[in-house]
Amino acid sequence: MRYPVRLLLLAAALFLLSSRLTPAPAGNYQDYIVGERASGMGGAVTATAESVDAVFFNPAGLADVASSSISLSASLYGFQSTRIERFWHRDHDLEVSSFVTIPTTFGSVWKLSDRAAAAFAAFVPKRASANELIAFPEVEHFFKYSLDDQTLWIGPSLGWRFDEVFSLGISVFGVYRTYSNFQDFFYRWQSASQDMMYSNLSLLAVLGARYNLDEHWLLGLRFQTPNLNLQGSGDYLFKSVSWGQDELIRYSTYVEDADFFDRLPARFTTGVAYREEGIFTLGADISLNFPQKFNLFEGHGRDGVRRFWPIERRFTIDLNLGGEYFVAESYPVRLGFFTSRSSSPDPEPAKRTNPPRIDKYGLTASVGQETANTTINLGLNYVWGSGKALERHLQQDVVDVDYSAFYIFVSSSYLF
Repeated sequence: MRYPVRLLLLAAALFLLSSRLTPAPAGNYQDYIVGERASGMGGAVTATAESVDAVFFNPAGLADVASSSISLSASLYGFQSTRIERFWHRDHDLEVSSFVTIPTTFGSVWKLSDRAAAAFAAFVPKRASANELIAFPEVEHFFKYSLDDQTLWIGPSLGWRFDEVFSLGISVFGVYRTYSNFQDFFYRWQSASQDMMYSNLSLLAVLGARYNLDEHWLLGLRFQTPNLNLQGSGDYLFKSVSWGQDELIRYSTYVEDADFFDRLPARFTTGVAYREEGIFTLGADISLNFPQKFNLFEGHGRDGVRRFWPIERRFTIDLNLGGEYFVAESYPVRLGFFTSRSSSPDPEPAKRTNPPRIDKYGLTASVGQETANTTINLGLNYVWGSGKALERHLQQDVVDVDYSAFYIFVSSSYLF
């Protein structure tokens, strides 16, 4: 080998550059709004949730359900679009648009007594999917990008009303996440790919309290514990081939059965609402998302070297605003707004892990019909956002990111 030291250094540099490029979990906690009534009101229901939505937003509200019910929210159908300038190369943007189906949300509430109710529900608060093949044949650059990310929350809840003004509740969720991200790129002088795939199971609790300040004003409090990791495993693969002056430079690392830790932070929400029963409701929530530092995965490659992927999450504040108005007493019209600010730090070329930082904002709307035994709602969520990311090519520049998503949903409940 004519230049052994130079070639080895180049191979190591290529690995270090590429190993920090995959957009890791982006640190947004409200990509869209789940629930039946909440999905129309922008999620601003911490003080007023009294149906299956209470399981997720504030289990204390279960104590005030009028009757037992079964709720079914048909799948969200929508489009997600992401554009990152100069992601692949100084002249090549990443543009990904995909049609996404978010699985059905199901829940059942059992009224145990005048003061208590129990429930069991499943929610999918995170779902992303993308597949794209991008070619620039005139300069012999070709890229492939694939992402599939889904989280399921499932578990029981209990709400108890102590007196006419104060209630407490608790939900316990098993959180199951599956994630896969595959990236391949081919330049005239270099070819590389990076793949990550894992699943994780964890446990968390949601504690809720509700206080009726007077006939119209309500206060809700929600505390979500950090999740407790039960099991997580997956694989990481990176490989590259580069053309040196005299020969090919090959490098690969494969971490098999690595330990993955999908951390969710502590989250505290305060909600206040004003309600004229059967006429209108206005609600506002503010959520504090606490910071975290952890390793997404830890493991040893086949070369015996320990690999890990450090993740940092910053303190963020999110806002939910919403209202509903009943037309002719039986037809609720709902509007809402919410934020989903990224907890990821600003991208810096000097850091090894650099997920995009995208601050998102959403608008929600729905119309429905309520009878003595049934409810039905049809609505939409529109989400947009912008932020910063590091370019894929050599990681020298911070570039702009644009994001948008549009979902429609149908939900219904049967009361008995």
